[in-house]
Amino acid sequence: MKWCRQYEGPFLVIASPTSVTAKIQRTANAAAKVVHVDKLMAYPGTPPRSWFSVTSEVEGKMAD
Repeated sequence: MKWCRQYEGPFLVIASPTSVTAKIQRTANAAAKVVHVDKLMAYPGTPPRSWFSVTSEVEGKMAD
């Protein structure tokens, strides 16, 4: 355990269902996971590019 990677990522936080949980997703096609905020760590590199955009959300709502 001492030499194993403890974290994986980066992930994009897509929602915060409660004050102690976060919904994260690695890529746009990956399944989302709900994790406890204690298990999250700030990513020191460039942040992942968000695949959510204002136009795609508007188009998605118009299709419904």
